[in-house]
Amino acid sequence: MISRAAVIMLGSWILVVFCVCLLLLFIRIQRPKNFPPGPRPIPIFGNLFHFNIKNPLKDFVKFAEQYGSIYSLYIGTKPAVVLTGLKAIREALVNKAADFSGRPDNLIKDVTEGKDCCHGVLRQCDNFFAHQRGLYREETTKCAFLLSLLMRRALDWASTVWDSDPQCNSLSGWNDAALLAVFYKGLRLALQAEMACRDTNTTLSNYMTKAIRMDNLLHQQCPGARPYSELWFQEEYQRSREEGPEPIQQRWVPLQVCFYCGGSDHRVSFCLERPKTSKWKEHRRFALMTLRNFGLGKQSMENRILGEIEHLVAKLDKYAGSSLYPETLFHDAASNIIYLVLFGIRYNYGDEILKVYVRLYTENAKLANGIWAMIYDAFPIVRSLPLPFKKAFENYKTLKTLTLKMINKHRAKRVPGKPRDFVDCYLDELDKRDSRSTFSEYQLIVYIMNLHIAGTDTTSNTLLTAILYLMAHPDIQKKCQQEIDEVIGNKPQPSFEDRHNMPYTQAMIHETQRIANTVPLSVFHCTTRDTDLMGYSIPKGTMIIPNLSSVLSEEGQWKFPHEFNPSNFLNEQGQFEKPEAFIPFSAGPRVCLGEGLARMELFLILVSLLRRFVFIWPEDAGEPDFNLVFGLTVTPKPYRMGVRLRKQAEEM
Repeated sequence: MISRAAVIMLGSWILVVFCVCLLLLFIRIQRPKNFPPGPRPIPIFGNLFHFNIKNPLKDFVKFAEQYGSIYSLYIGTKPAVVLTGLKAIREALVNKAADFSGRPDNLIKDVTEGKDCCHGVLRQCDNFFAHQRGLYREETTKCAFLLSLLMRRALDWASTVWDSDPQCNSLSGWNDAALLAVFYKGLRLALQAEMACRDTNTTLSNYMTKAIRMDNLLHQQCPGARPYSELWFQEEYQRSREEGPEPIQQRWVPLQVCFYCGGSDHRVSFCLERPKTSKWKEHRRFALMTLRNFGLGKQSMENRILGEIEHLVAKLDKYAGSSLYPETLFHDAASNIIYLVLFGIRYNYGDEILKVYVRLYTENAKLANGIWAMIYDAFPIVRSLPLPFKKAFENYKTLKTLTLKMINKHRAKRVPGKPRDFVDCYLDELDKRDSRSTFSEYQLIVYIMNLHIAGTDTTSNTLLTAILYLMAHPDIQKKCQQEIDEVIGNKPQPSFEDRHNMPYTQAMIHETQRIANTVPLSVFHCTTRDTDLMGYSIPKGTMIIPNLSSVLSEEGQWKFPHEFNPSNFLNEQGQFEKPEAFIPFSAGPRVCLGEGLARMELFLILVSLLRRFVFIWPEDAGEPDFNLVFGLTVTPKPYRMGVRLRKQAEEM
């Protein structure tokens, strides 16, 4: 028998649950004032139930049709703004990049950065570490002293420096703010002479003239740029204690002259605020410079890719006359190219380390795109519970351990000052920095894993898409092969420069990237301060979701937006022409770091494969399925690829 007390207890719980359900029905999440419209969120859960988790892209299209190119969603109780179409994305990520270049807190961030708060080149925050705040205060103090000499004003003075300058007043929006930060050896010498006669106008006018001239050149090369300039003239040199009244703690001190002129939304109060040189920019700049030094866009990088292609071709030769599932093969080839850049090594196809990396990355990609990631992002209270998203942290920990072993093994053969690859360059840079620097061994691990993710999945998925569509369109495949034969002739290998003479092949590759749509929602951004966008007010910290997919198939931007057709990239004369809406690598300062490498890889690999093989859809494989599998990156469904040597195919 159930006791009366138990019945009362059960009834009480049912009543509580019923009341909570009623409360949820009547409670509404209030959007901020002038916030973009969107579907009505469910209390606590937001708009989580409005989407098909397996593929939400159609839902994004539906909401854009209903609410416009800028609309809002709620992930749990957290607001997010979705950008649809070229105009909205360009306005946010390019024209107002400073406001929209942050990264939100979510599962991906917590997994990849962890408690150590290290930052990658794909996922960077704008937070200053403690030692950076110290350096900032030190620089500000020195800068304030120099400014007080220059302007003979109190340190709390801020506003328009150039009110009386006719050159500035003649340019709309330029006289709202100006910042002069003096850390430049040449300018200090000029200041000594200027201070002798108590006249600083000449020095200031000279540098302002240079800033205006540089900005005019920028506007000529980038039409449509805003009347906003942030020009940095940078120099590094070693300072001794004798050069200043105070001892210098750093071995190397960055010396800068910065002119900052902009509208009211870019106002800078000197000594109260300065344009932030975010640490993600510092690390990104290092990565780009190092990649360029090791051949990105140069012959040395091209040779590394061509060397890997030889192994890929040799592997496919064994399948001539038969078929295979190409997913693992293309992934291993793309991984090896990244390892050649990072470590100067490659692995045999099917090597255990490649299998482990692929398995762990694949598991994390599924978790990051699944319902448990949404629960993690929407409900911070559950993050400490032993739920399935914990597996993502375990996988990443395993990947970090494997990567550290690779670094230590590589370090054993390293000769300081004589870098062989990216890792050596980073270790050399680490030797130059002190313990307070954001450069660290852990940061190197994050670098390697970021670059591996960025340089492997997207490239291999694009290759898979290319072969799938070429098998389905043998006429396009044949036309590319004819052009390749005409241009390359008897040369042993193609070169990246050959692309200029292959407009149709170039168009086919770019059309593949458009259709592949490998990162349809980009990497999420967030606003770094309160801002506005096309009439809407967006608070600081709002998650921003750029729907790149909407641009890559936008009506009015493409001749054939919803079909695979290289003519989308050909003008009336048959010349290659890239539309402005081609942004598979995103746009603005956060554009994909590996864009140059990806373009070179795709061209050299596809040209080399089409030169030697014909790819045929197997007769017993049914009809091609062009539906994509949505994940952290988008990939075609698994398929079999028929391989024939071109001579064999011509004889058949």
